[in-house]
Amino acid sequence: PATEAPIPDMAPRHRPRELREAFAAALQAEQGQVIDIDCEELPCVLYGQVKDFADTVRLFSAEPLAPYRTDRRFIYRWNVGGGSDGAPAERRFAIALMPRNIPDDQMELARESVLRRYRQVRQQPATAQR
Repeated sequence: PATEAPIPDMAPRHRPRELREAFAAALQAEQGQVIDIDCEELPCVLYGQVKDFADTVRLFSAEPLAPYRTDRRFIYRWNVGGGSDGAPAERRFAIALMPRNIPDDQMELARESVLRRYRQVRQQPATAQR
């Protein structure tokens, strides 16, 4: 579920619109795209697709993501589709970013939230992830 409503006390660069715009610009160079953004809980989780999983690492050297380079990153990757029909698998990712000055206990809660939401999306049938 995507929301564009700002979450109180969120740094402007971590708001849905800013995240979506920055990642969309950075992903253009990697032949990728933003699929969805979930900000129902903090941190926001941005879901996308890339041609190659290595692109998710290179992504942060792109100029549009310069403000996020010092953030703590939670990155999860998985394949959708592909297999016996000969169609190539789509490479999907989930990325969440948090400022490094967040206390460890809050950072752990954030990590658990991101992991739970990633697992929910990953368990959906491939057709529902498109």
